[in-house]
Amino acid sequence: NYIIDEASMITEKQKNLLLNKIIGKVILCGDINYQLPPLEEGEEMNEKGFDNVIELTKNYRFKCNKLKKLIEIMRDCIENTKVFNINDFKKYVNMIKKKQVKGLYNKEDLILVSRHIFNDEYNKILDGIEKYKVKENLTLYKNGEIVYEKIQGVGMELRHGYTIHSIQGETHRKKLFIDMRKINSLRMIYTAISRATRLEDIYFIME
Repeated sequence: NYIIDEASMITEKQKNLLLNKIIGKVILCGDINYQLPPLEEGEEMNEKGFDNVIELTKNYRFKCNKLKKLIEIMRDCIENTKVFNINDFKKYVNMIKKKQVKGLYNKEDLILVSRHIFNDEYNKILDGIEKYKVKENLTLYKNGEIVYEKIQGVGMELRHGYTIHSIQGETHRKKLFIDMRKINSLRMIYTAISRATRLEDIYFIME
């Protein structure tokens, strides 16, 4: 059995290759057409070719009815190509300036960005706060893991900003800061927001 998660990032070509080449049962899981589309060029995978398609509707991540409601509105806009712009979020989430981040941020919080080029800015803003991304797989640590102190013999880099692509599939239970620069896709905002468990923990960073 092969279980492959985050299926929205798989192209139709990749899907067909998996189904045709793998000997055994292939199970693809994911929020197709809502979360981030494939990075590789090509048509996003569809439901054709499967023996069985099961839609799961119960959400175990969200602990807040307000967040559930916002997610429902966003899914409806994505599905029916309705307009939902940044100003529409003002009545739902906290809007702050970049200079306010340091006063609100704790190292267990998460800052999401649309591009890697914005990561260094937050390392400078949050100078003195230790938070590192592990960059290799070892016995006690794995590539991508977040740690809060420098560990001898482990390859890691100072990191406070993480791309939305890199955290798709994760759950975050502390404050979630979303840098809105270069985010022009409702699916990208949806993917970022849906990492949180409560609406009150979400902050949009505006210029």
